[in-house]
Amino acid sequence: MNEDNHFIVDKFDFDKIVIIKEKLKQYDIVILRNSLSNDIQKIGENIGKLVENYRDDKEKYLLKKITYNNSSNTIFHTDGQHFLYPVEYGIMKYTCLPINTGTIFINNSNFLNYIKKTNFILYQKLSKLWSCHNIYTKSNTKIHSIYHPIIFLYKNKECINYEFQINNTEIINFNKTYQFYYYNSDCNQFTLLNESELDYIIQEIEKLLEKYNSNNSFNKIKEGDIVIYNNLTLMHKEPQYFLNTRREIERILIYSSNLKKSLYGKYSFIVS
Repeated sequence: MNEDNHFIVDKFDFDKIVIIKEKLKQYDIVILRNSLSNDIQKIGENIGKLVENYRDDKEKYLLKKITYNNSSNTIFHTDGQHFLYPVEYGIMKYTCLPINTGTIFINNSNFLNYIKKTNFILYQKLSKLWSCHNIYTKSNTKIHSIYHPIIFLYKNKECINYEFQINNTEIINFNKTYQFYYYNSDCNQFTLLNESELDYIIQEIEKLLEKYNSNNSFNKIKEGDIVIYNNLTLMHKEPQYFLNTRREIERILIYSSNLKKSLYGKYSFIVS
């Protein structure tokens, strides 16, 4: 199924995963039409083969069992260090992000180009928009803050609580409250958006998404799909593992064909 720059695989043959790698060279987006609830571990193990050749022998980050809890519609991992690799070893390969039903998901260059053509003021805002979230221990000791370019917005701007486990030893509360900033490259400063500015951006994005959905992959992505993006950048420098305890989420595995570093440690991901 070939629509625009998207390739959708309705039946995914795990033994022919090299086909997916080839398709990534031809299409911007590959969608694997396969529910994660069917066989999570098999999906994880076989997708892991994509990055096997890039692993650093000094640091063994093995794919571990992934569990799907059907009763609560929650997907989670059983232990840490199996999706997002530290960038200092040059082996940041792929990640899982929690995408829930209240999310505006923006990571497609074509969509941003569409915004640029239809609403240049909004595009200027988005191109400078970064978000920040903090991580605390259970005793509310702040570990660090993470800034990254805009990837997704929660419509209600509410606090989403996560828990994740690092090295099988310490359970940490991931209190993820998003704050959105303009990044001013001229003076290397972040400026916090006020509520009215953020509301305006969200409203305009929703309008554009409604128009753009008619001929883009946003309306093709179904719950449980694995979505492989050929170009996506994130800023996370430490492994993050999510357990959503409040809302139904989709789990999306994201890949990119190139690794490249830019300002403030922004990275892409490698597949081939």
